[in-house]
Amino acid sequence: MEYKCRLTDLFLVFFKIGAFSFGGGYAMMPVIEREVVDHKQWIASEQITDIFAVTGCLPGAVGINAAAFIGYKLRGIPGAIIAVCGNLLPPGIIVLALSMLLLKDKNNPLFAAAFSGIRPTVVGFILWAAYKTGKTSLQNRCAKVLCLVAGLACILVAEATIPVILAGGIIGYVLQVVIKCEFALRKEK
Repeated sequence: MEYKCRLTDLFLVFFKIGAFSFGGGYAMMPVIEREVVDHKQWIASEQITDIFAVTGCLPGAVGINAAAFIGYKLRGIPGAIIAVCGNLLPPGIIVLALSMLLLKDKNNPLFAAAFSGIRPTVVGFILWAAYKTGKTSLQNRCAKVLCLVAGLACILVAEATIPVILAGGIIGYVLQVVIKCEFALRKEK
């Protein structure tokens, strides 16, 4: 079997992603996409959307799940392990260093000022990830309506994440397989 990448390259890419992606898994999604789709061309754009959809539905951190999925897709079990280790190592080091600093000087106004700028930046990363994923996932009226309904359900009932995901899968199946709903299968102009 011919591999698209070396294990060292896979580690270094996910190390870089882990080191420079702030805000958790959803904020990490555009960085992962840029690296593995645009720069390295290891994964197709349509595939990365599917990977993010699957990893977002699984328990655990989306960024780590995506690293494992992509690593496995590219290099099997060793690739999954290497990608996850690369992804976890930088934040682990950073969290350890920050916790030592914060515990030492937790009332430092510089830390408070930095975090007041980091929080909105992270929201921007998450919005960018939503935009990029939406561009490839929301190709028809049915998908757009389902996205809005799911978003509203999550806003109104914060604990509804799993039921909303399950309902989305069931509704998608019913619309496309059982009903063979034409508007759900074609792209709108």
